[in-house]
Amino acid sequence: MSGTPWFPHASSGVDMIGYDYDAKRWVDVYTDSLGNYDLAASKGMAGTKMVWHSLVFTPTADMLSVTDQTMVKVSPTKTVMYYGFTAKGGRKVTVTGTCTKQPI
Repeated sequence: MSGTPWFPHASSGVDMIGYDYDAKRWVDVYTDSLGNYDLAASKGMAGTKMVWHSLVFTPTADMLSVTDQTMVKVSPTKTVMYYGFTAKGGRKVTVTGTCTKQPI
């Protein structure tokens, strides 16, 4: 991932998703090249939506809070995700991403 004007640091990340049969929930483990990490859980799909809640978020001087991440399956080949966070100074940031499957 390349940086943005407000966060000019390139990074790469790994996201692994699995199912916890004992807790009956989906689990997402994320790490990246900047030392960031997250552990999130979801009850699974509800209609076309899947909501992820961070289990380990801790406020820092730069990031005060985060919202849950919502993924919406728009079609068999397209998923859109939404989340947000509050940055230092109280600035609210909304992030939207789109994932489109490409034919093999």
